[in-house]
Amino acid sequence: MSQERLSLSYDVYGLPTAQHRAGLAGLLLLCDLLKNEEGVSLPDIDTPEYGTYCFTWTPDSLRCVLNYFYDAGMAEVLVKAKWSGQEPKRIETRKTPEGKEEKVFIYDQLTPKATFFRKLGMPDVWIRLWFNALWQTLRAVPKTRIPYENRNAAKDALDIIALWKDLGSFQRDFAMGKFKTVDIPGCFFIGSQAHNAEMIPFKGRLDENLLLHFWPVVMGVYQPEILKLDGSSSFQGYVLVIPDVLDIEIFCEDFKAAIQQLDDAVAGYRPRGSIIAIHHEGALVYGTQLMAMARSRAGQSELYRFSVCGIEAYHLEKRGNNVHMLASDRLEVDKKILQQYDTLRKNMWNPLFKRQCILNLLSNRPWYKGFERAFSTQSKDLFLGNSRSARLFAGDMNRKWKALKEIEQLERSAQ
Repeated sequence: MSQERLSLSYDVYGLPTAQHRAGLAGLLLLCDLLKNEEGVSLPDIDTPEYGTYCFTWTPDSLRCVLNYFYDAGMAEVLVKAKWSGQEPKRIETRKTPEGKEEKVFIYDQLTPKATFFRKLGMPDVWIRLWFNALWQTLRAVPKTRIPYENRNAAKDALDIIALWKDLGSFQRDFAMGKFKTVDIPGCFFIGSQAHNAEMIPFKGRLDENLLLHFWPVVMGVYQPEILKLDGSSSFQGYVLVIPDVLDIEIFCEDFKAAIQQLDDAVAGYRPRGSIIAIHHEGALVYGTQLMAMARSRAGQSELYRFSVCGIEAYHLEKRGNNVHMLASDRLEVDKKILQQYDTLRKNMWNPLFKRQCILNLLSNRPWYKGFERAFSTQSKDLFLGNSRSARLFAGDMNRKWKALKEIEQLERSAQ
């Protein structure tokens, strides 16, 4: 079987969704990271024309790439509450970011190795966030973690023989002008179900489904901060961000450069740069990072181009045994909006203030619109007084007025 070969071709502009295009980018990125490894079998990749990628696979190369992506092992994790029916490995006491002492429980947990991120230079705190999001959303159901469990047991992540047989059958059928569709699991495609409420199946082409393994390689992960009435805050689920890639080669270079620019500063137990006020902001953060890389490519010129045409954001939260999609949206890439957001993000700290400013920015409304609703539906203590939220709100408001006065002075001097 190791001598068999089959070819699968993908046209970037013919793939059905952003998740498929991101999957193609993730697959190419993995192959690029593996090409200098010893004893590694990789597919031959040709680009017969712009935007078209032809992969010539062998069973060994298919096994190698899938095993690399799903590689996993056991690692210690710290949790604040005991796991039901399982004794901790040990118990420790440590200080919180606020200086208080708390008891934590240490367990061994199956964990993706994510070697590809380490090769790219991603800080550990961001890798941990990616893993936590994966385990609480896409792979929240234990049976979806089987590929990782197989790798931890030194087995192939998937049944390569069965997959190879299916792909070969698909290729032969496709050559005769027909193809069979198969179910798309929810762990491959956000929002998919085997059958919806109207009993309509959710299916895709087998060759395109292969790409859906790999889009988490290039996804962004963020956490929305929610202010409570008492001024404290909590974090609600995860926002997964998926780029809609147009120019895959440039995107891969920009993505690798953006990974190296990630700040490892933390706020509590998560990267400070991952904290957002609303799910739209995840797409904006991802977009500004790519914009910075595009600017770097262009040097002094402002005539830089983006490698993506849009960015999708999905707010997911696990509740009980189910993962709920709380919101989803798509941001069309707009240089002006990203530049304005980049300035806003550096000067806004109150989640409520930043949230309203972002909504106004995306809706092309004056920055102050909509605050009357926030004032009428939220406690006054979030805006007035000596609470942390009120102090942050006052600081944001002060910086906004200062910026507006500076703009006004510049306009007067130009007259």
